[in-house]
Amino acid sequence: MVRKFAAAAALTIVFAACAQVGAPSGGPPDATPPRVTGSSPHDSATSVDRRTEVTVRFSERMNPESVERALFITPYPDPYPDVRWRDGDRGVALVFRRPLDADRTYVITVGTGARDAHGVALAAAHTFAFATGPRLDSGRIEGTVWQDQRGALMPAMGTTVGVYPLDRSPGDPNPAKNYASYETQAGSDGGFSFAYLAPGRYRVIAWADRDGDELLGAGEAIAVPTRDVTLAEGEPAQLPRMRLAASDREPPELVAIRTVDCFHVELRFGEPVATASVQAAVAAPETLAAQVIALPEPSNTVMLRTSEQRSGRSYHLSLRATDPAGNAATWAPDTTLFDAASTPDTSRPRVAATVVAEPIVTARPPSIALWFDDVLGAVPLDSLPVRDDAARVEGRWEQPGPNRLVFTPTGAAPPGRSVWHIPLAAVRDASGNRGRDSVRVTLTRVPPDSLGDLAGTIEDADSAGSGRAIIRAQPLQRGAGETFEAGTSVAAPGRWEITELPAGQYRLFAWRDSDGDAAWSPGRVVPFRPAERWALSDTVTVRPRWTVSGVGLRLE
Repeated sequence: MVRKFAAAAALTIVFAACAQVGAPSGGPPDATPPRVTGSSPHDSATSVDRRTEVTVRFSERMNPESVERALFITPYPDPYPDVRWRDGDRGVALVFRRPLDADRTYVITVGTGARDAHGVALAAAHTFAFATGPRLDSGRIEGTVWQDQRGALMPAMGTTVGVYPLDRSPGDPNPAKNYASYETQAGSDGGFSFAYLAPGRYRVIAWADRDGDELLGAGEAIAVPTRDVTLAEGEPAQLPRMRLAASDREPPELVAIRTVDCFHVELRFGEPVATASVQAAVAAPETLAAQVIALPEPSNTVMLRTSEQRSGRSYHLSLRATDPAGNAATWAPDTTLFDAASTPDTSRPRVAATVVAEPIVTARPPSIALWFDDVLGAVPLDSLPVRDDAARVEGRWEQPGPNRLVFTPTGAAPPGRSVWHIPLAAVRDASGNRGRDSVRVTLTRVPPDSLGDLAGTIEDADSAGSGRAIIRAQPLQRGAGETFEAGTSVAAPGRWEITELPAGQYRLFAWRDSDGDAAWSPGRVVPFRPAERWALSDTVTVRPRWTVSGVGLRLE
């Protein structure tokens, strides 16, 4: 770690030169996690000499570099102590270069990044404390960190967890710039614990510290809490579960503006932006109408359709865009100049995205949304036949947006697997260009007697909470390319039900959608915005022709 390795670098180099770490030749591989077998001072010692040397003993020979990277001392000593290895790398000593502070509680943690000589990590972080005064601080914070793995939430072992006292410094702590006052790593079950804390207010933040520098780096996932913690004298606090999410603290950057033809302007950003968030206005020397061609997923490229540009003119663009993390950027007209194009629009519209409500269906087939890459003209909706082989699929078309068509079937879904064909010859864009090719949609109907239901209740620990409670059933076994997920929502905590689920094992993920965007919001560190409160069930098994009831969820 950056803070400690400035002091320990020379020692690390010496030990690296003297010993080669590796698995022994022959015999079964070592799979037994190492353990901390003792320490000096012992845990909970008081009135410790301020010039003491701290030692930690292990059950077997360790990898020194991994231990030093996983070793945390709080409060952080400046300068960092010398690190000396003993007993054939089975013991490590911290030799402080200045006396410890008087009447202070010190906490030493060996995190789960510490590994033995064969590369096996500690199963759980080990923490002990001592005081240079007559008593120990006795507050405690516990919690767990989770992460997405293949569409399911799993414990985030090895995640760095930091605690920031809010009473000691004003403003929101920023893990990208501010070192945590207390630090540890999540264990194999995602759990973490901070003991010996003084009374006060604290904020807990976790992140995947891939470079080991004790700071949140670019691209490192972060978990923001759903609330802060207030500790009273000697009282423990259980923090609600935390969930890692992608870390993005920078607003989008406009990379290029390109005129495609006399009606289209292409905007290229340095990262995907939410196309529906883009606001654009074209002016000088004359105002042009501008429509953003929105798509269902974020994209680096956003297309504008303008009224006809006048050849030889230059135009200024007022622009605002937001990335999926909520970082917004605005560009003034004097920074976004583009030249008009004289090229006519001859590009045929194509489907940029197809969204099927539920590709795995029961009795009723799902709606199908077609998102086009251009604004559509008047579409004769009765001239868009949908066919399953030779038979026509009955249903109705709607045009809810300038570049979107939605087909809602009215009949029953055919049994088994079916492929629907949607020819686009009748589609025209705003310039009159004919639609390109056709669209194929694959659906699978599950036999009704293989389905089951889930039901239960959801409650919110915050009585003042607002927003719908959304529940998603996430299958723990997925086929290749399968994205099936079912769910429901309720206006307020209470009873819920998810029907017609394929048999199998599920976990239920629920959250209070306080911002109303129908997606779980991971929060922000600066300015601080807590993550939306969420809950995760144990594994639930859905059985055919059966309702599993009594599944309780609590939002914290």
